[in-house]
Parts: sequence; structure tokens; C-alpha cells
Amino acid sequence: IGTVSHMAEKQGFDEVVMVTPDKDFAQLVTPTVHLYRFGKMGTPDKLFRPSDVCEKWSVSDCRQIIDLLGMWGDSSDNIPGIPGVGEKTAKKLIAQFGSIEAMVEHVDEIKNEKLRENVRLHSADALFSKKLATIALDAPIDFSEEQLSLKRPNYEKLRELFDHLEFRNLSKRIYTDLSIHDPEAAMKWQSAGTPVQAPPSQTPSLFDQVGMPSGTIEAPTADRVTLDVMPSAGDIAVFISGSQIALATNADMVYSRKIGNIDLKSLRLLLGNPDTVKICYDIKNLKYTLEELDIEICGTVFDVQLAHYLADAEARHTFDYICSAETGFVPSDAEGSAAALWLLYPKLSGTLHDAGLERLYNDVELPLVDVLMAMEREGVKINVESLREYSSRLTAERNAVEKQIYEAAGHPFNINSPKQLGEVLYDELKITDKPPLTSTKQYSTSEDVLLKLKSKSPIVEQILEYRSIGKLVGTYLDAFPKLINPATGRLHTIYNQTVTATGRLSSSNPNLQNIPIRTERGKEIRRAFVARDEEHIIMAADYSQIELRIIASLAKDRHMLEAFNSHHDIHAATAAKIYKLPIGEVTKDQRRNAKSVNFGIVYGISAFGLSEQLGIPRAEAAALIAEYFIQYPDIKAFIERSVAFAHEYGYAQTLLGRRRYLYDINSRNQSLRSFAERNAVNMPIQGTSADMIKIAMIRIFNRMRGMHSRMTLQVHDELVFDVYRPELDELKALVVEEMKNALPLEGVETEVGVDVGDNWLDAH
Repeated sequence: IGTVSHMAEKQGFDEVVMVTPDKDFAQLVTPTVHLYRFGKMGTPDKLFRPSDVCEKWSVSDCRQIIDLLGMWGDSSDNIPGIPGVGEKTAKKLIAQFGSIEAMVEHVDEIKNEKLRENVRLHSADALFSKKLATIALDAPIDFSEEQLSLKRPNYEKLRELFDHLEFRNLSKRIYTDLSIHDPEAAMKWQSAGTPVQAPPSQTPSLFDQVGMPSGTIEAPTADRVTLDVMPSAGDIAVFISGSQIALATNADMVYSRKIGNIDLKSLRLLLGNPDTVKICYDIKNLKYTLEELDIEICGTVFDVQLAHYLADAEARHTFDYICSAETGFVPSDAEGSAAALWLLYPKLSGTLHDAGLERLYNDVELPLVDVLMAMEREGVKINVESLREYSSRLTAERNAVEKQIYEAAGHPFNINSPKQLGEVLYDELKITDKPPLTSTKQYSTSEDVLLKLKSKSPIVEQILEYRSIGKLVGTYLDAFPKLINPATGRLHTIYNQTVTATGRLSSSNPNLQNIPIRTERGKEIRRAFVARDEEHIIMAADYSQIELRIIASLAKDRHMLEAFNSHHDIHAATAAKIYKLPIGEVTKDQRRNAKSVNFGIVYGISAFGLSEQLGIPRAEAAALIAEYFIQYPDIKAFIERSVAFAHEYGYAQTLLGRRRYLYDINSRNQSLRSFAERNAVNMPIQGTSADMIKIAMIRIFNRMRGMHSRMTLQVHDELVFDVYRPELDELKALVVEEMKNALPLEGVETEVGVDVGDNWLDAH
């Protein structure tokens, strides 16, 4: 860079810009050669000319940066400098002597005795450091403007090279960069052949490999054709935006009309053709829209949203983001969106094929759409009076807690104000010598902070209780009645397939999956979820300790498998192992500790985290974890194996091959890397659990056709049904069978618990 930038200057370029954050390059700055540094942490970008360099580093000439670095050193470049001399002292020495050579020659003029002796002792180091810090301007290369001009790569050769060298990450980075700057070239690259090969699976997928509908596309032309007649039979992309519908038979042939002006009979035949592929975005919402037009979409469906979610669960899955990331441009209208679907189809179908995700798409995610739609339509019946009565009771309890807080504080104040609460806790009551602060240097009263301070004063626990009650009342008890659909009289949630990175479903508007169940107050909310009438009853079925069974199976740990298959209390059995006791002598506290370790291992809990959770010394927590791994060595080996796989391939996967890419797994930032490593262990467990219940839902739904009973809720490892009483025995047996056999685990039996009641709480 030094040689080329100064050759360019000599050849008469008006301006040469070096883009780098490295301060070493400041020595190269001249009136023509400038340094451009990107801003970080909110600071703006900066272009450094000679005056800017001199001002920032307190030098009179840019070349003095070399002397500055020679004195100061630079650990990132292994430049030793003078021990004990930092930036401030180096600037003073440069101001006094101008160069390292002059400083060494006039070392006796340094007034500070300690510094003077230090410089004298390390003068050779300083001169050597200056040499190391000097960027050469005479590298043996020729400068040619033509060689530096941006050209399109040879896509075929580039692909062959990446495949041969297995440059997977570099391939993705370069390809993404190309797609941003040259969408046409990127599209040709997409259609040129097979996408970059994915690494082999960690374990063979339980699915057989089958082909996806495939196809190639030509690069789109600037002008698309709007057809005046309905497209003939064939694969078709469909996109609906507001009142506009666009259909595309390829990237260049797009049919677009207002929905009110379209021939619905022809559209019904076109989308109902069982022999063609329908390419779309968000098939669930599309089906809802088409239902209003009395149109059923049949045949093979390729949903780019679901495909993109399987291809990279960590990414965003909005249509604009997918288009930008995969094609390099974002369509501005319905016609452009339909054309974009054609461009996305071969690319994403190829990605699913290469990653072995086709069957996960075809046999799990796509059929699940109809199940979720049925559950969303059905909704749940809510006993509004029960919620209102409970809201009044909890409000009275919160008022009582509020009085206790005022008494502890000595005066009333706004408990919901972080500022006022912080002043009470830290200034008035002084519950800690070192008040925790936020990033803006304000007192922190967040829940995680208060939990750590709970033992300092009774008022902290009262505040946490006050907040907990307020959340229950505001988020659930007072909110649910307002969300009941007046047309159906029921509460309808929306299930999201493309939100969580592990494959779990999420719920929104309202979220019915985060109703707290660990506290008695939270559990009581479920009492308001009732059967539709006296002829129906609520049935809840859930997997028993499924994540622990999965880790036992994946790790093939003999001791844990034996405990499960002997139908022991797994937490008591773990406690017996850790504490070296007969299982009958395990205390409640020992079982509680073992339970925390059992579940904590799945989430990569640390000794610090376990000590915080259990309220025990960190050394004791560390000893518990250490003994756990001694007693369950195969689980430790599984964890190490999972992390090693993620480091090598960049992702973790489930039994069915569902992937979660871990982009920070090899980060230099220890915090980011550790978080990714925890996900490398958690994903195969939690993701396999998610796959299991999805398969069960599909099979149960298909077998319930023709029954009066309905599946109404899914909450992680639990399914809830509104059961027609005469069908109870049949449905109970059906549900247990399908949940147990959804995804067999090697070495351990899956157990399902089923209960019934007039409401969800009684059935749990």
C-alpha cells in the first residue's frame, strides 16, 4: 500500500485514499495521499490530511509518526518501543527532540531521571522499533492503473477454486459483496450452476434425501412484460400486496392486476393445478388472503420465507431483506416482487438441497402451516369473569406491597420511576456501597440487578414482587379480555414459524407461550382458559423432561439413560451421583441443586451463574459442575464434540439436520465466542425438541380430521386440546402415540404426560 500509494502520487493522481483503521498508515499521508478511517461506536468517519495527522498525534510532520511508534510501541504489530513510554510521553519526547535519533544523541537533556535512564538503557530497542514501524515505499512491484480497476471475476473459475479449497466463509462474504454491487452478475452467478457446497452433516439426517423442484433462470431484463391474459398452466410465482396481485411465469413475464379486476375462475384453476409449483412469500398469510377469494392453492408450494428461515435461521426473514441478501436488489412493487420470487426460487431451493434440508421443509415446516392456521382460526375460550376477579385480587395484593415499600423507604415515591427508585435504594437506604449504574451513568434498578441485591434489604424483594404482580395484571389479566374477537368470542393468537433460531414456534398478538408458570400467581392465569361448553373438556399433553432425554440420547450417557429407563426421578438420581448417596437419602435441597445443574448444563451454565441461581458460594457451584462431569463423562464429551463441530463448520444442527449458523463461534471476542459455544450445545437439544413436537402436531392434526375435538394451543413441549367428551379416550391414546413416536430417541423412551380438566390449570 505504501509503495502503490506513492507511485500513484508520482504518476500525477490528484488524490490517493488509503482506507484503513491502522494508525501506522498516518506516516504515509501527504498533500495527495490521504488516510480514511471508518468511525466506530457512533463516531463519524474521518478523512486525514497532513494537518489532521499532525493535530491528532501532536507531530509537526507526518513522517514523525514512525518515531512516535518507535518510542510508544505497538503490541498488535509486535513493535516493542521503550518500556514504560506511552503515547503521552512519546509525544513530549517528539516535541522536544523531533526524532528517535536526536533523542538518543541528546539523551542527557531529558530532565526526568528515571525516563532518562530508561531511554539510555533501551535506545537500541527504540531504533529497532522505528525500523519495524517504517512502511517501505520500494516494494518490488509495478504500478498499473489498469490492474487496479474493478472487473467482474470469472464466476466459473471462482466457484471451482472455492469448492476445491473449501473456502466456505470467504465464498459467502465475496458472493454477498458481489450481489450488493453487481446484481446482474450475481443473478448470473446464481443460475450458473450449483451453489457453494455445504459441509457434511454432523450426523446422518433421519430423512431420506429427495429432490426439490429445480429450475434455472436467465438474468432479468430491465423491462418486464405485463400480460393482458392469464398465464397458461406452468410453474408460477404469486405475490399479493394490498389490492394488487402479481403472477410471474418467469422473471420477465409478469401478470399484474387489481384483485377486483381479475378473472377469479381462471385464477382458481391456475393456483389449484396440482401439477405445478407455486412460488410465494409467507404461504400462511397468502392462504388466508386467497381463502377470502374462495381460492385454494394446490400442488407443490415453495415459500421463500420458510426456505430462507431453514437456510439461515439467525437472519431476518422479511421479504425486502431476503431479496437484498440473496439477489442484491429490493423490488418496489408487486410486479417486481413476483419477478424476484423467480430469482429466489432456484437459489434457495439449491441451498436447501445442498444442506440436506429439503425433507425438513417438505415434511415438517410446510405441512405445519395448515396445522397452525387451524389452531389460529379455532382460538381459545377465555373466562373473562375469572380474569377480572383475579385482576382485582392481585391489584389489592399489589397495593398492600406498595404500602410495605413506602414504610421501608420512610415516605411515598413513584416506584415505577427508575430515577426515584434509585435515589431511595442507593442514596437514602444505601443498600450497597457500590451502586450499579447504567451505560448513561444513572442508577440501575433493572430486574437482574435487583435480583443480585435481594439479600441486601427486604425492600428489594418487595419491589420485585410489586413489579411481578403489575406485569401479570397489565400483560395478561387486563389485556386478554380486550383481545377477544367479538365475532367468535374467543382469543386468537398468531403462531410464528420463522422467528426463533432453534426452530421453536413463537406466539404473538397475544403471546400465549410466555405466561409464567413457575410462580403460583402466574399459574393461576391458566384457570381462565376453559373448554368451549359442558360437552367439552380441556386436555393437556406434554413431554416429560424431553431436553434431558435428548441430551442423554445424543451423548449416549449410560448413567443418565439407565436412570430414565429405570423410571427414576432424574434429578434425584443426578443428586445421588453428585453427592455419592443412595437415591433414598437425597434431600430436597440436594435434588434442587441437581435439577439446576441438569438443566443448566443444557444452556452452558457457569459456576458463577449456578451460584447466583442457587444462592451458594461460587466454589461450591464449581464443585457441583465438576462432579457432574465426573459422573456423566459422556455428556462432557458430547458438549466438547458439539463445540468442536461448530468451530469447524460454523453451525450446530438437530437430529433432522436443522441448522443454526453460529457466526461468532470463532470470534476473537471471548464473550461472543462463549455465547456461540453455548448455542452449539443447546441447538441440537432444543432444536431436536422443537422438531419433535412439530412432527407430532402434524400427525395428530391429520388423524383428528373428522373429529369434533380441536387442538388449540402449543406451548413449547406441551399441546392443549378442547376435547369433545365422547372422543376423550380415543384422542388421549392417539395423542400419546403420536407424541411418543414422532422422533424416536436412541437408547431412551419418550414419555408423555396427559391430564384433563375444565380449565387449562386443572389439566396441567
